[in-house]
Amino acid sequence: YFESNLHDDTKLLREHPEFFFRSESLSPRHHVFNFGLPAACDYFTDLISGYVEQLDLRFIRADFGGYPIPPDGPLTWAMLDPDDKIQFAYVQGKYRVWETLLQRHPKLMWELNAGGGNSIDLGSMRRHHCGWGSDMMEMNASRMMQLGAASFIPGNFMGNAIICDEDGLRGDDAGLSDISLLSRMAGSFYVCGCIDAWPAEAQQRASRWGA
Repeated sequence: YFESNLHDDTKLLREHPEFFFRSESLSPRHHVFNFGLPAACDYFTDLISGYVEQLDLRFIRADFGGYPIPPDGPLTWAMLDPDDKIQFAYVQGKYRVWETLLQRHPKLMWELNAGGGNSIDLGSMRRHHCGWGSDMMEMNASRMMQLGAASFIPGNFMGNAIICDEDGLRGDDAGLSDISLLSRMAGSFYVCGCIDAWPAEAQQRASRWGA
């Protein structure tokens, strides 16, 4: 999991403040990496590539693909880029980072994180193997989103999850019924949390549907 929005006390922000969109009025988390700069893209590519080689990574969630600056915040694209030049370079830079990493590391699997839906675009999907659909993981909402999106995008880009914490399954998923499992199977199927907390009959049901 890699995140390009940084806090004030990070090494990268101290050493390369020119790589970021910054505003003193924004929270620290909104120091946003500027993929519109070729030097910044090269740095970020080499940084991720180094971790892949050092740790022999095979799966990365690319959580730096969302809309970088909120349209209703104190710092907006309209302020930074009234002629829409930086935004085009920003998107092209993201694509170049992903393409380079895919070429360098063919065994690496990339998951596109949707950023609230902002990254579910054809260009981003083309450069990833799978995708996280939404943090809205309630059973009925998951089924609606996956089935709706499946009419025009591949199912592997609308992943959603059943969450199970130490206290067991949540809400409508408490019994892990057949419909609960099937509601996540029109796209990539994820399980978050403690599978060993599932009741035995729930584990058997999941095994049957996942076989």
